[in-house]
Amino acid sequence: MDKLLVQKQLKLGVLRKCGLKQFDESHCGLISEQVFLQTKNYISRSGVCRFYLYEGEHPQFNSPFILNSLSQFIGYTDFAAYGLALESRKQGEPSLNFKSKAGT
Repeated sequence: MDKLLVQKQLKLGVLRKCGLKQFDESHCGLISEQVFLQTKNYISRSGVCRFYLYEGEHPQFNSPFILNSLSQFIGYTDFAAYGLALESRKQGEPSLNFKSKAGT
């Protein structure tokens, strides 16, 4: 699956997890805080803004740390596992990479 498409889906998943319907720059602090509280991974407000605002223009802003942290925030082990889960859903196969609530 195309990495940019997976990133778009990740953006939507993070918004849903935060109870937001659409992104606004004022949400960057909230998203940063929620990610830290759940994953203990700190993504700065500006890191969150770059992830949401520079789609496709500057893919280097989407560091593996940011992609993995946001994927963990929505319940996956990392960005690669999230991409595989999306691909599996697309093909109708169950995903084996989703992290359980117990953290296993």
